[in-house]
Amino acid sequence: MSIKPYFILSGGYDTKNVGDYAMLDFLQKKFAQDDHDIKLLVRHEQNHLKDYYGITELIKNYEYNNKKESEGRFFRGFNNGENENHLIDLKEKLENSQGLIIGGGRLLIDHTMDVMRGPLPYFATLVTLCKFLRVPVYIYAMTIVPCKTDEGNKLLRYIIDNCERVSVRDEGSVKLLRSVGCINNEIDIIPDPAFGLQWKMKLLQSNTKLKAGLTVRAIDETWGGISSDNYIKKMTNIIKLFQDNNIEVIGIPHQYYGIDDKKCDDRTILNEISKFINFKVIEDEILDLREYQKIYESLDILVGIRRHSFIYAAISGVPVLPFSENPNASRACNDIGIEDKDILGLSENYDNHKYKLEKFLSTLQDRQTIQNKKVEYQKDKLKYAYDKFFKLDE
Repeated sequence: MSIKPYFILSGGYDTKNVGDYAMLDFLQKKFAQDDHDIKLLVRHEQNHLKDYYGITELIKNYEYNNKKESEGRFFRGFNNGENENHLIDLKEKLENSQGLIIGGGRLLIDHTMDVMRGPLPYFATLVTLCKFLRVPVYIYAMTIVPCKTDEGNKLLRYIIDNCERVSVRDEGSVKLLRSVGCINNEIDIIPDPAFGLQWKMKLLQSNTKLKAGLTVRAIDETWGGISSDNYIKKMTNIIKLFQDNNIEVIGIPHQYYGIDDKKCDDRTILNEISKFINFKVIEDEILDLREYQKIYESLDILVGIRRHSFIYAAISGVPVLPFSENPNASRACNDIGIEDKDILGLSENYDNHKYKLEKFLSTLQDRQTIQNKKVEYQKDKLKYAYDKFFKLDE
């Protein structure tokens, strides 16, 4: 039996973020059509990545299992006296691969930056290893946001300019890359792979009680510009506004990763909000996109803050009233036809939120029509965009 050619994929797929699974699902199906496999570079071995998403092998990377283990150290295997077997295994797997793929998402950030510590140094180390091994590197479905440091910009430029090809999800990402001096000419703007999900669009029901899904994420002064308490209060008020309009609200977690911080499990945030107002929260850990398809098809409205919740709702024909606290989310809003003036701002007061909700509810049919057209446009652009993006062995 011959062994299929394969790519190694490195991203955040072991952080139980359901938005990432749409990008993984798209890539796996694309490669399966060409008789190629994906081996996934991970920190945590999670079998659902094999069971649900067709990954053939999970390869241990050189991150530690949690933040506490990593304190005061370089990457795992780069400290005196540490076991290096996983580094040797990674080298051999890369040498025999068709290439390394980094993505997708908002991975190239410098919120943690030190020598061999943080996302940018991690990916830069991978790129360096691939240069020594003459293994091509690809950036897949990335959103680029501003770095906070000069060192971050330098590492970002180093990573991008040493890639065979780069795909980003929006024009804003290209502008940022050019602004920090990236000269790679193989940068393509390709829609988010989540638009490739084959979910059915629903029709609005005018004679039934409406149901709204709510998505959240951890927000504080660093990530969102407001305190966590203020954020919880604003989400509580939004739920009350919906309930005052006789709309049922259900909290939908999109990330279940609470190893380093319990607030990175969306259920923690949703349950914190539920202390102040009564509403339903999905408590089960759901890691299968097929179950999310059922959830989104049951909704009439989506209000939330997670990028892929906007897209999941839009491809299901569900009108979206979004919050946006960063370029990653706001650009996704533009992709589905939502104007900036209609986005809920975290810094806005109760009256502004009430006004925007009333306007939203009075134009649901129009919103859905605009979204549906934009979704079809994104699907058409995505359909063949990756056909010749990766160099495949025949």
